[in-house]
Parts: sequence; C-alpha cells; structure tokens
Amino acid sequence: MLYVQVQYLPSTWTVISGVINAIAVALMTAGCFGVIFEYFSKLSLINEAVERTVGPTKAVNLGVGDMVKQASEINYDDDILTSSDLIVASRFSANFLNRHKDRIFERLNSGKSVKFIRMTASSASRLPGYSENRIEQAQEFFRKLSVTDARKQKQCFLFETEYVLSYNFVVCDRGIWVKQYWNAARSDTPPAYFVKRGTPLYLLFLTDVENLLAEAKALTL
Repeated sequence: MLYVQVQYLPSTWTVISGVINAIAVALMTAGCFGVIFEYFSKLSLINEAVERTVGPTKAVNLGVGDMVKQASEINYDDDILTSSDLIVASRFSANFLNRHKDRIFERLNSGKSVKFIRMTASSASRLPGYSENRIEQAQEFFRKLSVTDARKQKQCFLFETEYVLSYNFVVCDRGIWVKQYWNAARSDTPPAYFVKRGTPLYLLFLTDVENLLAEAKALTL
C-alpha cells in the first residue's frame, strides 16, 4: 500500500507542474497577444490620424482653397465685380456669359475688361454637344454690346484656340476656378475646385493659361 502511495505522489506533482506550466504559457501568450494587439491598434489609429490630417493639409499647402460638387454651384458675383482681371475659358459654350450677364455689364460699366477663350470650330466639332450655334454665342454676346455702348465692346476680348481644352476655368484676383469634364455624357455638371492665388498649383495653372493666351488668336468683334 505504501509503495502505491509513493508511486502516486510524484505522478500528482507531475500533473500539477504541467498545469502550472500550461497556465504560465497561457498567461505569457495572452500578454504577448495583448501587446501585439495594442501595438497594431495604436498603429491603425496613427495611420488614420495621418490620413485625416496630412491629406487635407497637403491639398491646402498646394493651394486648393475650396471645392464644389457641381460647378453650377459656384457664386462668381463678387469676383466678376471686384477682380482687376477676369479671364474665362470654355470649350464652346457661352453659358458663363449668359448666366452672369448682369454682373458682367456692371463690370464693364466700371471700366474693367473681360477676356473669353473658346476653341475653334474645327477643334470643337469633334466633341460631344458641339453645334455651330453654341460656338457663336460668345461672339454674339459681345457684339450685342455695341448696340447699346460701343465703349463696352472695346473692353471685351475674345480668343480662340486650336487646343482641346482639358478643363474650363475662371481666373480672378483671388485665384482660379478649375472646372472639370465628365468622361461620359451626363446631365449634371462636374465638380470644380478653387486654387488660391500665389500657391504652387496656382502657378502651374496660371502658366498654362498664359501659354494658352499667347498662342490663341484674337477675334474681331
């Protein structure tokens, strides 16, 4: 009987030792996983914070000051009236001139000028939505000014370019509104963003506008 007890006791301690070891391993494993989980959780939070702050900061530093979901939402009233220079470009539509006719008249009355750039008929004819009537609208708009005031017509400058415009734009004293195009036909207007004067993006777009004007042909009104 004593022999059996002696043989049984070591076996019991072996089991207890195994249990203790298992618990220790479990605790160590749980601790390691806890540390790993905490590390990756913090890393995820850091990455999210960077994405939310660095992304917008980079856009602001480059010069993006505003953005609208649809270009038709832009309010140009103050820029039309107060800007010393106003340069507008559209592929073949004169919607900007017609939509802001009253403000443009006020601008001309104050002695300021308007420059408008459109594509030539040969270049624009390859684009969806083109029609001869639409491309002549800008010229007709400025010609009508001579009926009421010949002086106003002298403050208007119409240019045409052979280049296919990659974007429409409005240059004012505060900066440049850049209006994009949809790849496929849609009824709503595409987004637009505003680039502030003096910023890196502004200088890039301004150079593009100046090059476009330098090679464009001035039309007689």
